[in-house]
Amino acid sequence: MNPVVDLSHIYNEILNNMNVTQEEINYELMHYAAGNIHEMQKDPDEKQKSWIDSIPYQGITPQEIHIPNKKEYGSWSKQKRNWFTFFNGAEYIWDYVMYLTEYEAYVGREKATEFKQKVLNECPLLCEFIRKLPMDVFGRIIFLGVNPRQPVYNHIDGHGPIGIDNRNTPLPECIVMNFGPHQKTLSIENYNIKVRCAILDERLPHKLDGGNKFTYTLRIDGKWNKELSQALSA
Repeated sequence: MNPVVDLSHIYNEILNNMNVTQEEINYELMHYAAGNIHEMQKDPDEKQKSWIDSIPYQGITPQEIHIPNKKEYGSWSKQKRNWFTFFNGAEYIWDYVMYLTEYEAYVGREKATEFKQKVLNECPLLCEFIRKLPMDVFGRIIFLGVNPRQPVYNHIDGHGPIGIDNRNTPLPECIVMNFGPHQKTLSIENYNIKVRCAILDERLPHKLDGGNKFTYTLRIDGKWNKELSQALSA
């Protein structure tokens, strides 16, 4: 497949069939995010080595931060550990991370899980939209936001450092999209596109730039349905 596949036609078809606008779904999601700001985390988790090793940090990595009391630190939640290291100078690729599903771990992210109950209660349009995507299995769903003028620098998702050809590894089956008024520009190989709804070969180095506005990405992991899988392999 191409390094990036635009699915905006499917995105627009779902909106039309639901008789809603992207602005309505975006409002719902932003309302939820603002009301649950206490759940926002930094990412990645410093314990997930396969993810950390694939990012060419330009500064201090989370695992380089000196921890005076490692026993106490180890008992903290991921959220607290990551904010603590961030406040002490660690660099992170995403500024705001929030999980919409019960399952949150990077490993096993493609396995079936459920929306958190409060997401179902507060974001019914969003949940309905996601369930209409061309996927047979819906795994981890994650909200990834970045501050204005903060690019998501060149990285790969998965195993192996930048510069190594990782295309012999399985392609993760996921869809990335957003409903916001401001879209990130995705740069991968020779492509530079505004992302509304797409599939990308995240085994290849790629970067994102949202410009001067807050931007976010929803990543939906899982398993594509047969029709989408066949179209991508054609």
